[in-house]
Amino acid sequence: MPGVTTALGILNLAFTVRILLGAFLAKNLLMQEAVTARLPAAETTAEAMFLGFLAVFLATFLACRYIKPFAIFQRSTTPSQLLPLFYVLLIGGVVSSIALRAVSGDGAVATGGAWGLIKSFTTVRNLSLPILMLYLWRTNSRRWLTHPGVLLLMVVLVVLGLLSFSKQQVVEPLIFPAALAIARYGWRHPMVWIFVPFFLLVFEFFIYPVVQYSKGNVANYKDAQQAAAASLGVVRDYISDPSFRQYLREGSKSEGTEIEGSDYLSRDYGSLERIALLGEASRLIAASDRFQTTGWETIENSVLLAVPHFLYPNKPQTGSGNFLARYAGDLPPSDVSTQVSYGFIANSYNAFGLTWVFPLCFITALVVLVPVTMITSGPIYLNPWSMYAVAGLHQVYVESSFSGQFNALFLPFLAICLLLLSRACDWLMQQAGIFPQALLSTERRFP
Repeated sequence: MPGVTTALGILNLAFTVRILLGAFLAKNLLMQEAVTARLPAAETTAEAMFLGFLAVFLATFLACRYIKPFAIFQRSTTPSQLLPLFYVLLIGGVVSSIALRAVSGDGAVATGGAWGLIKSFTTVRNLSLPILMLYLWRTNSRRWLTHPGVLLLMVVLVVLGLLSFSKQQVVEPLIFPAALAIARYGWRHPMVWIFVPFFLLVFEFFIYPVVQYSKGNVANYKDAQQAAAASLGVVRDYISDPSFRQYLREGSKSEGTEIEGSDYLSRDYGSLERIALLGEASRLIAASDRFQTTGWETIENSVLLAVPHFLYPNKPQTGSGNFLARYAGDLPPSDVSTQVSYGFIANSYNAFGLTWVFPLCFITALVVLVPVTMITSGPIYLNPWSMYAVAGLHQVYVESSFSGQFNALFLPFLAICLLLLSRACDWLMQQAGIFPQALLSTERRFP
């Protein structure tokens, strides 16, 4: 079985923490109430979770035992190869993000087709930061954590995350350096104990309220420049206006979200309740008991999303999160864009009931874990492709229904494209007489 420093280990750790341990921490320790409190179908949810986690365990075991990484991804990545990869990730991720932000409607929320591939590529934007840090580490830089390039890039990525109204895009530039520091120094290093509490405070008192408010009040602006100006205005007002800061920190609801029939948007969530997904899963399971199960509908949606648009022009453009939310009563019938995270265990129960939870979860876990195993090997801090797999899938694997999981099928293809692009970039720089190491030559090296 994989260790917690491998890509499979980290993905399954995130899966467990977000669904089970997050619920325990939020409910039992902080709210002083039982985990099952406010779960509309506690017993059935527990049975579905047991079968789902058992299926994930079996799929992980089989993927580790019988699937071997491609030889091209097993080779050690040298420092001279890491920096061109950094340029490709940063430039490609930023360009993809701008292209996605420039479109409105289907492209902005698509999970399949060309826009789905572009959306998958945007996840590598934040991965450029740990790749740069790994390059500095491999070249024995004394300041691989505090290099000016690292700090500047971290600030730029956080700002871009704020402009994209995504907590994930804001948090990742802070989480990835912490993960590398833990991988190199262990949990006992003072830097770790300084950074982790600092990050938790920043997330609770700045990132969460600002992004949550912007998501409901700014994200629907059609004009990208107008949306960016409004988002930065929210940040400015939060910092300078005490009354506005208190308004956001008290968990205020976004303007216009108290809509009849919209339980999800009307509820006043705390940050930990957003992280723990057990409540969402239980509500979908309870709705599946009240109404007729949806059968093959969400499964068919997932398969059709992977079909190229030129083969099936009328294919669905978005995942099943919105359909399931309207089915469960979490969104009003008029809302056809908001995506709610239920996870594939609850989606399995919603399809055919408890009997099919184990086989459907087993197949879904294999869809994700087999492609991951094809491109990863060894500890994540020694293999940039393991970083790529975790960065691209950690949220999808935990939160998405069947439709989102099929993005993992493109993982080896995208990784090969990135590898070829980075090698082409390296060749062009050599032909032009540009040595990548010289761009960060201000650092002293260990002998």
